[in-house]
Amino acid sequence: MTGEEAAGTSGAAASAVGGRVSANPTGVGRQGGVAALKPREMAPVAAAVAAAAAGGAGAGAGGGEGMRPPRVLVVDDVASNRKVNALMLGRLGFRTGTADDGSEVLPALAMAEAAGDPFALVLMDIVMRTVNGDVALAEMRRAGYTIPVIAASGNSTWEDLVRYRATGFNDVLPKPFSVDEMGTVLTRCGLVPPAAKAAGARGKSRAGGGGGSEAGGGR
Repeated sequence: MTGEEAAGTSGAAASAVGGRVSANPTGVGRQGGVAALKPREMAPVAAAVAAAAAGGAGAGAGGGEGMRPPRVLVVDDVASNRKVNALMLGRLGFRTGTADDGSEVLPALAMAEAAGDPFALVLMDIVMRTVNGDVALAEMRRAGYTIPVIAASGNSTWEDLVRYRATGFNDVLPKPFSVDEMGTVLTRCGLVPPAAKAAGARGKSRAGGGGGSEAGGGR
């Protein structure tokens, strides 16, 4: 972590309660551009969103009763961004792990699998110091990992977004983004936030209780 990152970590973390993740301030990494890789199938977006809207407990790896919430691997070379992303994901009900470069993605995934606690999704920065996000994604796919990968980048022109999709990212989360925007994109990738599921279950419970009370009141 550089001195600048350390100085910005506490302020950025404080803003995470309702804040937004900023664009990567570190500039262009050593591996510039986006590799021209073969497009891959996108996540079943329509099915996931429909299931979430219907309150289906089976939509995505949301973690049912008695199960641990799913883990998301946050990959960003800026320490404050990693911290804020982890706080946002925590608010949504997820557990997290972090990596500060694309070179650390495969080791992190392998260690998680070996521990019996694999990651369900990767939130990946694009421009990093040593190995960029698009290169890390290509390495993941060659290694056989098929979990969804979301590009989180401050380079978010229309051309950038199209290029990220063509590279094989399942979705794109342009910086800056909010907690709600993060939750929407995760849901589109089939990973419904556990906090949203819990809120929906509480709402259904209250609705059921109220209906029974009124029905029994004889009015």
